[in-house]
Amino acid sequence: MEVQIKSRVGNLHELTMLVFGVGGCGVQVVKSMTGGWTERFKGYLLDTDPQMLGGDFDAEPIHLNSRATQGMSCAGDVAAGRRALNENREQLSELCSMADIIFVAAGFGGGTGTGGANALVEIASDAGALVIGFVAMPFDFEGAERRAIAKDGLLQFQDAADGVVLVENQRLLPWASDKTSIESAFEVVAETVSKDIRAMQRLLASPGVVNIDFADVRRAVMNSHGLCTMVCGQASGKGRAEQAVKGVLDHPLFCSRAVLAKASSVIVGICGGRDLTLREIDIIMTSLGEVLGEHARIKMGTSVDSTIKDEVSLIVLASESREAGADACMEQRESLVVPGAGEKMSGGKKKVRPVQSSLNLDAPGKGRFKDVEPTLRNGEDLDTPTFMRRGIKLRS
Repeated sequence: MEVQIKSRVGNLHELTMLVFGVGGCGVQVVKSMTGGWTERFKGYLLDTDPQMLGGDFDAEPIHLNSRATQGMSCAGDVAAGRRALNENREQLSELCSMADIIFVAAGFGGGTGTGGANALVEIASDAGALVIGFVAMPFDFEGAERRAIAKDGLLQFQDAADGVVLVENQRLLPWASDKTSIESAFEVVAETVSKDIRAMQRLLASPGVVNIDFADVRRAVMNSHGLCTMVCGQASGKGRAEQAVKGVLDHPLFCSRAVLAKASSVIVGICGGRDLTLREIDIIMTSLGEVLGEHARIKMGTSVDSTIKDEVSLIVLASESREAGADACMEQRESLVVPGAGEKMSGGKKKVRPVQSSLNLDAPGKGRFKDVEPTLRNGEDLDTPTFMRRGIKLRS
């Protein structure tokens, strides 16, 4: 396990970060982030339903009014959600062109969230920003059709975003009591995502004793194979360091221990007041180290905020490398393909995964060079391609 510490480089306070909430769930995430918006950290509410954009909020509302919806919601039509957002493409492209990091929050399974968020993430990616998505998946009781639409939409979203933090609403059920209302459950999801985004913004925008910078986050996210985990924990009082770590590892919405155990790249940001101690930092990093794999690359950052009193908070961003996680990613993607999902997303055309076939390259010929003396080295004919000399099978 390798811990790397290096100094801040560059003017990180100049980073521009945008937060887009798309559809009902995404709008609630951004609405819960009350206050704290600046010229370089802005929030936007995007929905086809004008009622969702009402109220006195600091974030800027953008009504996705289109001919497809005639000023109303998409009523679960994913294609209509995509068209509605694309009709605002010029405005959104201009906004995205000014950003270094773009967070896109949405709930999948409906029309605006699934279709609109997928259209937006393509625009953001084309603008050259680092794009991190927060996708909430439906409860099982919302029905097989809605989950099928969500899973198909997630596969598309992963292809365009640099990293995706998956929020499984179903994980809330074991946590909920008999008196937990559906409204409060969705509020937990919105507040969890909003805290994650806020924590990442503070981590990158605030000077620290040991710093995390944009390049560190970009490297961790870009090395992931689509899915990553971002979890926050905070505690105060006696044993606050232990409790903050426990909040991360046992978070009800994330399978943190399993993810961290196979993560190849982990960023840990620790924040506290002037009473943050070296011993507390050691407790946090040692506790996380016991869960992480021995080859995990850890980048730790700490910052001291004089306005914080008797509290320790940390954010953990974990990702698995594309190389190390290729097989796991394929298994996960295949598990997300639900029979019938393609029919809902593409107007009756079911997606068919192509099957690779072997190239017949076992009988090489030299053509006009058949009479030329071979180039030999250590008994090997270097004129024969490497993959043939080593017996490697190529796939078409």
